[in-house]
Amino acid sequence: DQFIPIGSPAVREKIRKWSWAGGALGDLKASTFVDTVPKEPELTATTVAPALTEYSGTWNLDTAHTRLGFRAKHAMVATVRGQFNDFSGTLVLDGVEPSRSTATVEIQAASFTSGSEDRDTHVRSADFLDVENFPTLNFSATEVRVDGDSFVLIGDLTIRGTTRRVEIDAEPTGVSVDPFGATRAGFEGSTTIS
Repeated sequence: DQFIPIGSPAVREKIRKWSWAGGALGDLKASTFVDTVPKEPELTATTVAPALTEYSGTWNLDTAHTRLGFRAKHAMVATVRGQFNDFSGTLVLDGVEPSRSTATVEIQAASFTSGSEDRDTHVRSADFLDVENFPTLNFSATEVRVDGDSFVLIGDLTIRGTTRRVEIDAEPTGVSVDPFGATRAGFEGSTTIS
């Protein structure tokens, strides 16, 4: 586990699992993107993952259909689940040349919620996220690696001014055109930090 100093030494709650499901980053979890720049993949002899080429394009997080969630141990015995409700993100995926792919996500730290107002207020305080001094959490992928029909986003996650390298295992879950003619793609991914 990587250590990210986001809490006071006296508080030992660990953010154990981040995923992106539903929209694009999903337990940090997200999954559905709306394709704003559709493009047909250029098929060449170097195509590495035929199933991944159908996801080529620029995908924006559809925040109405995305959950950016987490789970953390509290007092090392109970699992607390929650989410961030205000975020944006873009994935530019090149299924033919994955190394040219990029992803960015910006999360509003004050949108943290776990279902307990007392806990949420404490986590937003200077003991943890310190939302007054660090209003956003940010992820920026600097490398994309193909793993079969899935991929790994490798990049920098910044929380409270501290940046650490993380790897997010991501799996495409489908592409379709909705009743309004918008192309949608689903992705699920997760990583663990502490």
